[in-house]
Amino acid sequence: MRAGRVNGGFDMRWILVSAMLLVCAGMASAQTVVNPTRVEFAPSTDHATVTRYTLGLFIGGTDPVQELDMAKPTPNASNVCAWTLTSYPVGVTYTAKARAWAGTITSDWSNTTSPFYRTPAAPSALVVK
Repeated sequence: MRAGRVNGGFDMRWILVSAMLLVCAGMASAQTVVNPTRVEFAPSTDHATVTRYTLGLFIGGTDPVQELDMAKPTPNASNVCAWTLTSYPVGVTYTAKARAWAGTITSDWSNTTSPFYRTPAAPSALVVK
């Protein structure tokens, strides 16, 4: 038996390389965003009847720990709605999902964003005297 091969003739090196590539691909698609300042989304196909959108902040689990009211942003020329991400606690890693509201009726949650967190703001007006 040659080194690196297992019973079925598989080369263990190829299995390890394939596994590492899969892990790296997963890591690349879910990189953590630091200090994001806005969210962008495609409006609901029912945007004309939507009364508002909310952004759910998730820390694992299926229920948001906080929902932020995004009102009803107007889509730009590329049909993208943008909303300034307001303050959220420092040092907590979140993911977010959005949903549309038509009065008291809600849509399902959207796709999940990449993880994100906020670092403390730097001090300002520093001088040496």
